[in-house]
Amino acid sequence: MLLDLAESLTPLLKARRDRITSQQGILRDGFDEEESSDTTLTILFLDGEEAFHDWTDTDSIYGARHLSQLWQDTYPEPELGKRRYDPISTYIETIDHFILLDLLGNSHSRLHSYYRETDWLFDEMADVDRRLREEGLVEVEEGEEEWFQKFRLRPGMIGDDHLPVCPSVPCYSFVPCLYTLLCPNHLSSASYHATLPPPKPYRS
Repeated sequence: MLLDLAESLTPLLKARRDRITSQQGILRDGFDEEESSDTTLTILFLDGEEAFHDWTDTDSIYGARHLSQLWQDTYPEPELGKRRYDPISTYIETIDHFILLDLLGNSHSRLHSYYRETDWLFDEMADVDRRLREEGLVEVEEGEEEWFQKFRLRPGMIGDDHLPVCPSVPCYSFVPCLYTLLCPNHLSSASYHATLPPPKPYRS
């Protein structure tokens, strides 16, 4: 899914870069494309998640904890952008949002917002999903009618790769509630997830 997303976004990001380079950035309805040119997208594939023995704060999410510490200790090169660099910021302080996608692909999943700081992002994604369905651009199977749930859940319900980043960056955990309840630390989530058919809206 992420590779498909990267392939779809690449020509759009290249077109934006070309407009900004030629000083023809979009300017309308209060949006200045050149002003936001320092904002881009980074896709991460995190590994080293599972515990060697028992899931604890020190025996889990090895890759995410290492990367978060690296971001906290690293200062971006000046050419990477000018926003929020006065005073000089570490790499993690230049990140606007950290969005975690995990364990998607089950028609019985239910998605919730877990963080107040990104409730608005959850609402935006729910609206996109609604419009895609209304336009018939995705095939909705039985059991997929209500992916996005209106009532909010709160942090602490799931241990995953977003935790080392969340103290410093607004996070959105795009993780189905089914796995949050059954497998809060992913100890058995992979095998459970593999037994269920993936929904077509998110199938590559």
